[in-house]
Amino acid sequence: MSVAFGKIATLTKGKLMRGYSIPDLLVDQYYAPTSLRRRFNGGIINYAEKREDTYPAEGWLDFAIRYRPTGSINDEWATVSVRVADY
Repeated sequence: MSVAFGKIATLTKGKLMRGYSIPDLLVDQYYAPTSLRRRFNGGIINYAEKREDTYPAEGWLDFAIRYRPTGSINDEWATVSVRVADY
């Protein structure tokens, strides 16, 4: 099933189901970097957008995220890969 990036609503068995896009699901999640340089610089994601200038492996999508590290007032940017099952 192909889903566009944006909120969608579908009707299933007489009930309105709400669909979510991947950027919507990334926002307000905790980002924990795995690199040694940024290992203790994790924070809450406040913005996510699909990256079109990268070439991830098949079944994966790349997203640019903006997050605020814990204890900081400045936002930082990172790229995360998200595995999608049926896109």
